[in-house]
This record gives sequence, structure tokens and C-alpha cells, in this order.
Amino acid sequence: MRHIILLPGMDGTGQLFESLEAALAPRFVTHVVSYPPDEKLNYRQLMPYVRRAVPPSEPYIVVAESFSGPLAIEHASARPANLLGLVLCASCVAKPLPLGLRWLRVLARESPFRRSAPLWLTRHFLVGRDCPSDLGESVRAAMQAVHPSVLAYRLRLILDSNVRDKLRSIEVPVLYIAGAHDRLIGRRGLAQISTLLRSVSTAILDGPHLLLQRLPHASAQEISRFMDQKVTA
Repeated sequence: MRHIILLPGMDGTGQLFESLEAALAPRFVTHVVSYPPDEKLNYRQLMPYVRRAVPPSEPYIVVAESFSGPLAIEHASARPANLLGLVLCASCVAKPLPLGLRWLRVLARESPFRRSAPLWLTRHFLVGRDCPSDLGESVRAAMQAVHPSVLAYRLRLILDSNVRDKLRSIEVPVLYIAGAHDRLIGRRGLAQISTLLRSVSTAILDGPHLLLQRLPHASAQEISRFMDQKVTA
């Protein structure tokens, strides 16, 4: 049985992986990592949460969503024992925002996160305008479970991250999954990574930024294909 470590997006709760876990079962054993909802921890300080989720003697891969991409790259660059591969979903290695969305930097303060984001905004940027209402509400609930100051701090971490050098040192196979309708990252994450790591495998799915939540079965199929074709235990 192969193990998969799931690293969450900016909410850090791990609550939004339920559908993906169901899609990956029973072929894979999943380990969901959660970050403290009330502590402002940088990527270095979050690393122990990743290491504690790693099975002590079994081979595994890491699947990292959005915010957790730099953390996963940092982990893989250390060449830990038994790591077989890395999957990055809708993530960037540096400067994730295009010029047209640089205004989102104003959200990197606590005050905007004190209020729940309107459902239309969640749909527009994260889960797609035609997403089921329960998914949109689940995303909003996950964000509300985290202290506003922590969300603002994590947004600043994303905007200031730069793990280009770490990415170049990764030796395990890497898969990048992008959303064709991602209004936050778009194809920039893939363009950055493919320039630095020409061996990266790619998958473009017909979905929004939160692909693992909106298209869990399609995402699980791409992860399974990657494991079968690129990863050897």
C-alpha cells in the first residue's frame, strides 16, 4: 500500500480533502496535515508538521496544494528517505500574482479576513462560478476556522516566497496539476516550474484554483497515473 501526504491550501485545516481522500481510496493510504489555526508560523516552523505525518519506514509521495507548494518543495529538496515523488497543485515557486491581481496585496492584513468572504468571491477565485453551493460553503467554513491574523500572515508568506533554488535540487519525479480556469495562479505556476525543472510532468484539468476539491476524481486519476508511470518504489 502506498502512502500519500496531503498538504492543504491557505486555510491549513485539511478539512477540504475529504472528497479527494475518498477518490484515492482504497488504493492509497492518505495522511492529511493540518496547521495550527491560531499561530503565525512560517514555512520553516511548519516543516515539523509535515515530518510528523511521514510514515516511519514506508515509501510515500507528497501532494501539496497552493499555499503548501513552497513547503513541499523545501521538504523534497532535503532528499528525505522514502520520498518517491512530489505533486504540486495550483502553486508557485515565487511571485504568484500577475500584474492584474497585485491589488490582492491589500488583503495581506488582518482586517479583510475578519469578515467571511462573499460566496460569489469564493466561487469567482477559488471553486468556479458553477460550483455546488455546499462546496462554496465548505471553503468559507474552512477559512473561518482560522484566525484572521493567521490568514493574513499566510498570504504574506505566499506573496514573499521564493524556492527556485530548492526546486532545482529536487531529485524525485514531480507532477504539476494546473486548472485551466484558475483565476489566481493560472498557468504561471506551471511556467515557472517547467522552466526550472524540465523533467516535470504536467496535467491541465478543466477546473478552477481549488482543483482537488472541485475535481477530486480527475485529480486522483492524475495522481494515480503519475504514481504508475513515474514513481518507482
